[in-house]
Amino acid sequence: MLRNRSVLPLITASAALLATGALALRAQPPTVARGWRVAPAAAIKIHAPSGTLEVEGWARDSVAISGTLATGETLFGGGSLTGLKLGAEGTATAGQSRLLVRVPLGSRLVVRSGAAAVTVRGVKGTIDVGSAAGNVMVSGDVESVTVESISGNVRVSATTPSVRARTTRGALDIAGRIDEAQLTSVSGPVTVSAPIGRMRIETVDGRVDARGRLAALGSLDIETFGGPVHLEFPIDQRAALDLRASNGEIRGSIAAPVGGGPRLDLATAVARNGTTAVVSRTIGGGNGAAPPVTVRTFRGRITVDAVRPR
Repeated sequence: MLRNRSVLPLITASAALLATGALALRAQPPTVARGWRVAPAAAIKIHAPSGTLEVEGWARDSVAISGTLATGETLFGGGSLTGLKLGAEGTATAGQSRLLVRVPLGSRLVVRSGAAAVTVRGVKGTIDVGSAAGNVMVSGDVESVTVESISGNVRVSATTPSVRARTTRGALDIAGRIDEAQLTSVSGPVTVSAPIGRMRIETVDGRVDARGRLAALGSLDIETFGGPVHLEFPIDQRAALDLRASNGEIRGSIAAPVGGGPRLDLATAVARNGTTAVVSRTIGGGNGAAPPVTVRTFRGRITVDAVRPR
């Protein structure tokens, strides 16, 4: 009888340890590691509903995915040498997916995300990312970039001929060297810190900040309903300003020309057409090309500064 009583606590403790171990095993997120052979310029479409997704270009004719999946999600993938679809599917009940996908450098990449944060780097082909709520970051030397997000922030820091970026509430942050860009936002701010080629920016109430040198054959066209606009050019920037603020104001400071003369307070150059403030003049010295800068706002403020060397 005493022997049975001494054994009982040992059995109970062992059962508890086994249960704890089983729970720990069940708590471990499922890991994935899988690969496919594809062509160097294959069309790759990746789906990531939640968590984080990193996509890297590499010098191999294959796609490899690794990482962990959220509980409730499963991995899918399949296709051919010229086209492949892969990613996570299902509804996460615990944890978050953390996935790394390596694709050929020249891939034509499409990513669709629910709430996953997406980072793409080192892919030289075309990049198209659509996200509902996740942040998106794209970098590298890229053929073209297209990004659309509802509430996630978007950052593009790339050398590319073309960028198309659109958000509803998220911020747009554009850097690098871009030949032509179209940026659209409803309420999210738009920030450009790059040499400006041909660029069009549209917002409803989002703030616009653009800093950089405007190319000789470039153009900058901004339209906003109520968002303030701040442009900052190098001190020697030559540009043809066409600024109109229907119920707002125009101000700024333009450095004195190289040949001499006073600094220009842009507010003193404003003409009034009813409630519309208008500035139409060329800034910068010399006789070279004066790329057009057009800004239209209904009730926002326009500020143009060209006082710092670049």
